[in-house]
Amino acid sequence: MTKVANCGHDERGKYSGGKAGDQSGTEWYIREDYDFGQSVYLVHPDDAVNDLMARMAVNGARNDNIGYDQGQRTTFYVCLKAANWVVSAIKEKCESDCSSGVGALGEACVQRLKLTKAHISKDIYTGNLKAAFVAAGWNAYTYDQLIRKYGKKPTGCIQLNPAKHVNVVVEGASNLKDSTVTSATKKAVNAQVVKDVAAGKYGDNPNRAERLKALGYDPSTVQAAVNEYLRTGKLPAKVTVITAAAKARYEITAPSGVNVRKGAGTSYAKADAYAKGKVVTVIETKAVGSDLWGKTADGWFAIRYSGSTYAKKA
Repeated sequence: MTKVANCGHDERGKYSGGKAGDQSGTEWYIREDYDFGQSVYLVHPDDAVNDLMARMAVNGARNDNIGYDQGQRTTFYVCLKAANWVVSAIKEKCESDCSSGVGALGEACVQRLKLTKAHISKDIYTGNLKAAFVAAGWNAYTYDQLIRKYGKKPTGCIQLNPAKHVNVVVEGASNLKDSTVTSATKKAVNAQVVKDVAAGKYGDNPNRAERLKALGYDPSTVQAAVNEYLRTGKLPAKVTVITAAAKARYEITAPSGVNVRKGAGTSYAKADAYAKGKVVTVIETKAVGSDLWGKTADGWFAIRYSGSTYAKKA
């Protein structure tokens, strides 16, 4: 899936009041593309501009001196200007938000590539971002127009919902092969986030899943922990996500076999079943509290559950 550079919340999942800089690695970070109601796509006619836009967006995500705070949103622009418009050269803690960050990167393109049409203000916001970039030389497209012209979302494309949010497509930027550009590392899920999700503090899906992803959590892991909490009343001290380094073979040892489910938890619907003695290939494991679940091509089954062992490595 296409990668984007996304700046959308502070270290607490809020919009203002946090510490300067990126405390969590997810205030400005690289993630999979997603739907936030974007309806405007801005692309410069010069590929060099688009490539620079994408590379700077990647470097913004890499540089943990740059965080998110709507109350201090222009400090990134000020620091970027002081660093001669080189994002990686910023050493001072500063803050941005989605629109001021993209605006600052646009002005950096203007300055570094000596574009002459117009400058982009540090006070830009999503409502006037389209007009500012068009004045500076970018072309605006609808999604259908974009796909007809490029066949995809091109590198450096600015995706805009004028009433909500903006981010930058970084897939294909010239330095991506030499950089670690991945989604945020999944964080351990503690008892507090389980309680907060169960209490409705993260809202309903799909917004809940998006908020959890933005904070670095795996929504399916959180949901499995919440389901177990609601079923048993037990709050795990930690829920970890463990991805196997290589495929592993497991033999089912439970006398009555095991159910295969659509997710890592007994609350998920049954998808299949394995009989005792069957050997399966596990491509991923998840630990939820003291339970361990294995993922196969058919779904998830319990390797260890409620103190009992249901499978062993073959």
